[in-house]
Amino acid sequence: RDAQLRLTLETASAGFLICRNDVEIVVANRAFCQMLGYPFEEMIGCSIDQFADPADVQQARALRKRLRAKELTHFQWERSFRRKDGLLITTAERLGTVFDDNGVLLQIVSEVEDITEKKRWEAEFHRAARLESVGLLASSIAHDFKNIISGILGCVTIARPRIDSSDPVAHNLEDIDRAAHRAARLAERLLDIARGQQLQ
Repeated sequence: RDAQLRLTLETASAGFLICRNDVEIVVANRAFCQMLGYPFEEMIGCSIDQFADPADVQQARALRKRLRAKELTHFQWERSFRRKDGLLITTAERLGTVFDDNGVLLQIVSEVEDITEKKRWEAEFHRAARLESVGLLASSIAHDFKNIISGILGCVTIARPRIDSSDPVAHNLEDIDRAAHRAARLAERLLDIARGQQLQ
């Protein structure tokens, strides 16, 4: 039976880990060792906290305390580990417990999945979604801006024939016309940017 269990763990695609006394690694399958880049010999007997991201250690200790007290029978969370090459990976860890007949915690069994790439793609997706939202907002603002400018240019067109060219107001109208055309070009540029973001 033990041999069959070892074979199952060693051939599993997910990482499996068994810790004694809460933290001492007694079993680490091939997938988990490869995930962290360590040979089995360098992991066995070590504390799991030695390989964890320091930012997660306190939370992990609090979690193990609750498991030991039977406040939880199992738990799932995301945590980070530091690989031997120094890279930080994000994992989804599912934990279960093994108690003896007296209710003493014997082992914590963990199934660990590397979700680093998945988290990266999720972050890229959310970034793209935010950019699309910005693009849609920019497009809406640019269209409203163009409508306002069109109204200004329409008023200038109507007013120009009614004002003598020698009138100082005529000079003001030309300034308004030039400024409105510059604003119209700016609105077009804003629309081009918005279209580009939506296409991406």
